[in-house]
Amino acid sequence: MRRVRSRPVRVEIEKLLQEPCALLTAETIVRGLDESHLVVWGHEARHRQHASELARELLSSVPEAQVVELDGSSMTDLRTVRGQIDRALPDPEGRPLGPSFDGPTGVWARLREMPPAMSGHHVKRRYYLWHDADTLLAANPSTFSVMVETLAGVAAEAEFVSDDLLLIHRVLLIGGPELATCWHDASGPLRAWRSGSPWAVMTKTDAPKFGMLRAC
Repeated sequence: MRRVRSRPVRVEIEKLLQEPCALLTAETIVRGLDESHLVVWGHEARHRQHASELARELLSSVPEAQVVELDGSSMTDLRTVRGQIDRALPDPEGRPLGPSFDGPTGVWARLREMPPAMSGHHVKRRYYLWHDADTLLAANPSTFSVMVETLAGVAAEAEFVSDDLLLIHRVLLIGGPELATCWHDASGPLRAWRSGSPWAVMTKTDAPKFGMLRAC
């Protein structure tokens, strides 16, 4: 895979703290995820915890939706990313996840799999709830970039290219100020496809689309 820049453009914390602060509600999260993926960052741990709890409760109540929770506190490299995907999104036939993002048994293929029906109904939405997403960003920016692009790319592919039953994928990243710093980088993974990205060609979209909210 192509190498990516190891660090996002730095935005001073003092400037970030001057940004509007949203009192998170079910309405703001639903509105944020309606048309795009979403980054929710908080300067204090209690604000991030509240955002995680609120998102979990809300998304679990959405009908005909699957929630894939990723424990980002343990995600620091490709091996631990694969472990979280395997745990949160197990293969229906028990097949192990392959050692890479691409390939027939890799992360791409696993995310493309359609979820089983729920109570006889087709699952229409899949939410990826990624807690402590800034852990991987700090520990391994390159793997974070590939993971973000994989989630956003499979989502765009399902929405704009695939002939399968429509499955809307939405990604919700929750973490600290480093996520906001990354979002402000116009050429970073939250605002642009990587050079040579297959999804830029496949989906004919200019960039992954992430909104951002500051939790307080």
